[in-house]
Amino acid sequence: MHELAMSPRRNRRTENRSGSIYFIQSRRMVKIGFTAGKADQRLRKLQIGSGEPLLLLGSVEGDQIVEKQLHWRFKNHHSHGEWFFIAGSLRTYINKLFGKSGAVEQAQNNF
Repeated sequence: MHELAMSPRRNRRTENRSGSIYFIQSRRMVKIGFTAGKADQRLRKLQIGSGEPLLLLGSVEGDQIVEKQLHWRFKNHHSHGEWFFIAGSLRTYINKLFGKSGAVEQAQNNF
């Protein structure tokens, strides 16, 4: 995971807590986020405030620095906050990361 993320400048407010980096998909976007807890619990909390269905694509071990590196790497797909449009290199990255060809497409069929 670390070798695939590029390095932005380090943010002084970013702690280096270990946990997991999760990828949660809405219809057209994916949230790249960090949690010190379980990704499925984070999904439930996000779903409460969402007006559309959300789906956990998967999660990997990581810290807040790796999360910020991923945000920087996919800045061209950025929508708002930690949400990114699912397209191009981000789509390819997610499919490779979770070892499923077409993971994003399969998830979209669930909506």
